[in-house]
Amino acid sequence: MAYKHLLIHKSSRQKDPNEGPEGCLSVPGYFGDVERYEKVTVTAIDPNNKKLRIEAEGFLARIFQHEIDHLEGHLFIEKAVNLKNKLTLLKLLRRKRLKMWLMQQLAMAM
Repeated sequence: MAYKHLLIHKSSRQKDPNEGPEGCLSVPGYFGDVERYEKVTVTAIDPNNKKLRIEAEGFLARIFQHEIDHLEGHLFIEKAVNLKNKLTLLKLLRRKRLKMWLMQQLAMAM
């Protein structure tokens, strides 16, 4: 079902967006932090010219903003900070695990 005049509005209850992790099937293997509003109101007009209004928060609000960006021709990598590919994330995870293991070994030695 196609919708006309799809709009998204930040909630009046929230002033600033929050940064959170995102990835996308359009850009496989890459992840980054993107600022999104925690609460949004999405309005649209359906094919029968009926107005639709959805209030979303949390992860659903993030999804709506992400998908509407696609409709407007944007990808999350344009907004992402700390953009990393999957290999980089795996390397960081391994380093973190190694650091945790070394700290455990030091703690046991004391």
